[in-house]
Amino acid sequence: MTAAALEAVTTESLAALTDDDFASLFELVRNEDRHRLDRQLITAIAAALAADEAMEITQEIGDIVKVVFHTWEWDDGWCFQESDACLHDRHGNTHQYDFSSSESVQDLLATASSQHAIGQHATLTIHLTYGAAEVDTYGDS
Repeated sequence: MTAAALEAVTTESLAALTDDDFASLFELVRNEDRHRLDRQLITAIAAALAADEAMEITQEIGDIVKVVFHTWEWDDGWCFQESDACLHDRHGNTHQYDFSSSESVQDLLATASSQHAIGQHATLTIHLTYGAAEVDTYGDS
């Protein structure tokens, strides 16, 4: 089922959907939610880095091309941790960074944690240069 088909869904047409149609519809909605979350994370991370004038990120360590978040154990499972992110610059260097002062990054990481089946070694990589996010459930990033 395509996005155009999703827009055309009515109450009457739902009755005619097969199990495969419902599975496709669910997958389409879930993927759209994840893409929206990716865009929100990219925006929030870029804003947090731009607002951090004390560190002067672009002058001290160059252009940041990606940010990697690792997991930590919480009361009810594993969550992506905002306080120990790894920034990767265009020269291949890495730098630790704490996004704890950004409530929007914290909230979006909590949402990302709930949307993905993550465990102890998972990573969330935000590619700032081409605007994408990927979850590695084995932490190989």
